[in-house]
Amino acid sequence: MLYRLSILSCLLLIQFAAFGHTTATVVVDSVTGTPLPRASVFDRIGKLAGIGNDKGELPALSDEDYPITVRFMGYISAIVPQAADSIMLRQSVAELPEMVVKSKKRRILHILGYIREYSMLTTYTDTVLLFREKTVDFMIPSKKEKKYKGWTKPRLLASASYYHFSNYDGLDSVSNYFGEHFSYADWVGLFKSIDPAPHSKTIDNDTVMGKYKPTSIWNRKGETTHLYIDAMTDSANQRYIPSLSWIIKGNDDIERLDIKYVFDDYWEDSIRTENICRMSFSIESKGRGRNLKLLFHTDSPIYAETYAELYIAGKKYITTGEAKKLEKHPPVSEGADIRPPADAPPLDDEILYLVERVKNIDHDKVHSSLKPDHRIASMKPLQPKVSRWRYFLRSFAF
Repeated sequence: MLYRLSILSCLLLIQFAAFGHTTATVVVDSVTGTPLPRASVFDRIGKLAGIGNDKGELPALSDEDYPITVRFMGYISAIVPQAADSIMLRQSVAELPEMVVKSKKRRILHILGYIREYSMLTTYTDTVLLFREKTVDFMIPSKKEKKYKGWTKPRLLASASYYHFSNYDGLDSVSNYFGEHFSYADWVGLFKSIDPAPHSKTIDNDTVMGKYKPTSIWNRKGETTHLYIDAMTDSANQRYIPSLSWIIKGNDDIERLDIKYVFDDYWEDSIRTENICRMSFSIESKGRGRNLKLLFHTDSPIYAETYAELYIAGKKYITTGEAKKLEKHPPVSEGADIRPPADAPPLDDEILYLVERVKNIDHDKVHSSLKPDHRIASMKPLQPKVSRWRYFLRSFAF
């Protein structure tokens, strides 16, 4: 009996030593002290370590994860050097671009956005970390415009990707390319117009409960409104992400989908696209709907996770003719500079280090050192292909 108790005591000591901090850390508003639900926490190497719960409590972290970075859309990120009982975040002021007012001729809302994405593909032994920056745009027609559809999913204008590969065997490699696409960020678009609950615009705080947890949380501060949505607990919330809703239906791979919106100047009966000034989303799934086990040569589960932030960099109403012209000739050419808006938080040191490592790769040297696989490549010149029909005609003398 004493032997069993000694073993149990040792296990408990090991557990306490591993986590160091036994009470949950709560993320709160620095002014009101209100818990901030579903905050994102990144570990010391810039990897997404987890998402807080509905009470603002962060997941259990080990001492090796610190210092951590805590992010919540609409608030200034905080770097926490060690475990604490609470983390206070200050609300940030979005520097919204000036917008051309809608008129009878200008019925198309053109939005220029900046997306910052953190995605991760993991098995029990392998990890692929992706940091990506993108410039995108949206073309949202008003209700009165019937001849032009536009697009609500982000159209890619410029992109830069940075991958980090690691495993239990000590792999530490980086690249700007990976053959498998495991991110959901290209599918999460904007809505056109939504009529929320009638009381959502008249009160400062509101929580809509589901069977076990909140499905949406409204929080108004001055002219800014924060909205947290759990899209998996209430199918009605999927109207806030129409471009992704068809993927969710009947898809058992997606385990979690959280959306956060920051609206500006929302006082009317409906929320319009022009009220959106920021957005973030977090998605967890198994395998991204692909057979990735062949890629990793493993039978263990494969998990894909994406956390991304969308910042509105510019928006204006234009005519249908101008919209069609921009559709054919995008405003940003391929390879153009990607410039984060002023209200985007600075990148963590580890992410900056990853970016620098990828940029310093001598791609020409890497490609020249690769030896061709003669099983799939031949030194013999390729013979021109002759169709069966031409071969049939050549068999006759004319």
